[in-house]
Amino acid sequence: MIAAARLVVAGLVALLLLAACSAAVEGSAAPARIEFRPVLATGDVGQGGLQLRGADGVIYVLGPAELDGSHVASAEATNESGTWAVQVGLTPAGATAFADLSGRNVGKQLAIVVDGDLVSAPIIQAPITGGAVQISGDFDRTAATRLADRIMGR
Repeated sequence: MIAAARLVVAGLVALLLLAACSAAVEGSAAPARIEFRPVLATGDVGQGGLQLRGADGVIYVLGPAELDGSHVASAEATNESGTWAVQVGLTPAGATAFADLSGRNVGKQLAIVVDGDLVSAPIIQAPITGGAVQISGDFDRTAATRLADRIMGR
């Protein structure tokens, strides 16, 4: 009876170890750090705040992150009208925070920063209340898919 109990315990330990190894391999990619930050100024203005250079060569002075990866529920590459982009779905809390952020910053730029790289800094045309954000730029299918995968840790 004791030998049978030891065999069952050993089997359970082996099963748990195999499950842990499998989970480590499957979830090995860490999600990228994504942040949504207001743009305070452009150019080399010597102001405080985070300063990042965009793909356009312009230096952007950024305010503190108001949303981050904890507010992101999904990210997928999309192609609408022949233009590749990344559609980012927000959590309910993220949708509320983004609606507030975009409502306070109509007519101003909002920086989208992924792993410390300035990906985009569009001008907010109107409050964005739909719970999703589209990141557009000079993407082809591969670049859009790669960015979506980075955001989600795939």
